[in-house]
Amino acid sequence: MSASAHLRLLTPASWIEEDSLGNPQKTAPCGGEADGQTTGIISTYRASSTIEVSWQEGVAHPGHFRIALARERAELLDPPVTTTNGDGVTGVSLSAEIEDPPSYPVLQDGLFARTLVLEPRAEPFKVQLKLPDFTCERCTLQVVQFMAQHVPGYFYHHCADIRLIAADADIPDAELGPSTPMPAPEPSTSADEGGCALPVGPGRSRVTAAVPLLAALVGVFLRRRRQRCSIV
Repeated sequence: MSASAHLRLLTPASWIEEDSLGNPQKTAPCGGEADGQTTGIISTYRASSTIEVSWQEGVAHPGHFRIALARERAELLDPPVTTTNGDGVTGVSLSAEIEDPPSYPVLQDGLFARTLVLEPRAEPFKVQLKLPDFTCERCTLQVVQFMAQHVPGYFYHHCADIRLIAADADIPDAELGPSTPMPAPEPSTSADEGGCALPVGPGRSRVTAAVPLLAALVGVFLRRRRQRCSIV
């Protein structure tokens, strides 16, 4: 990872391709789809299970982190900020509201709070996160960094697409975690010696497709042998 990166989401996998700086990450709530290419990755977990969320810092900032998970991205709003100009949107940031206790969609807030940071943390930040007990086909897990002592643009936003299944869903645990949509398989063919293509579709293997041709050749051979024997 480039040393100039601000913040990169490690796990779960990001929903968008991030460049060497961790961008796009400024636009709420998830960095800005128009600025990057989506990965197509959806991570599947059981409702109420506990997962690890991790991210890597490249440039140090005082402030703190927040993790949220929402059914709809419109529910992911930046918390109010106190600034030197007193309007929450201009001037230098002083602090941001921390939910204690957190309420939907926020799951954990005020993480790794720091007032003075001289160097970026070498090891990734890691959090054990208990997921909510509802199910969804495509929720959004968001990691937000609030930067204190910063000019407007007080937050970094990183998201992952999440699918939550029932805790007792009959799915092997090996199939949980990141996954991407698989493209539809293209029809395959096998060419015979004359250059013709024999289609091989569902329920028809290359061996099965060759059986009728093989049977016909055997029949011709047996007929010719019987003819020779009758002449002798």
